[in-house]
Amino acid sequence: MARQRQFDPDDALDIATRAFWLTGYEGTSIADLEAAMGISKPSIYRVFGSKEQLFRLAVDHFVERYAGFFFKALDEITVAEVVRDLIDGMIRSVTAGDTPPGSLLAQGAMACARENEEMRVHVLCWRRKFEQLLAQRLARARDEGEFARETDCRAVARYVTALCDGIALQAKSGAARPALRGIRDIALAGIFGACDAAATEHGAAETAAGVGARCCDGQAKK
Repeated sequence: MARQRQFDPDDALDIATRAFWLTGYEGTSIADLEAAMGISKPSIYRVFGSKEQLFRLAVDHFVERYAGFFFKALDEITVAEVVRDLIDGMIRSVTAGDTPPGSLLAQGAMACARENEEMRVHVLCWRRKFEQLLAQRLARARDEGEFARETDCRAVARYVTALCDGIALQAKSGAARPALRGIRDIALAGIFGACDAAATEHGAAETAAGVGARCCDGQAKK
């Protein structure tokens, strides 16, 4: 009779995710995982394949369980609410208290030895996906008139992504929520202040052009 496993794979994966979250891919050894998960190395390999495969599963698990705020924020009505909710969600996630500080996607495998490049690429793919989804949402807002037509939505998405990375690193270094919210407020004022100014200038130019066209039409008809 086959011996039954004495642990829940889903719980073990969550524990492994937190271990990688805390010390990164290269900073987390199999011995560390054994101690954290409470299972032996052979059991880890039997259930998850290898440390590499376990890390990939952990990153995907992190996105599903701990980064849901990102997808929820994209559904907000206005782009200002989207960005604010995204940043607020990031702040809550990186300072939750019952999970490691910072973000697995921000520091889990961004600096790896050459032989571990595939781990960095796996993290990078998720980061690029988030950036792409945000850029698409910003482009929709631009098309609906919330941004000036010439707004570079990809650049704004990169800026917000970089801001979230910075917030994660600040939290990893011990920054508390009030300080991170101060960063958020400055960033939001910068993003939407600049976009509002550009939209106003763009609208004024269109209005002036329209008035000029009407005046020319009137003169031509005289």
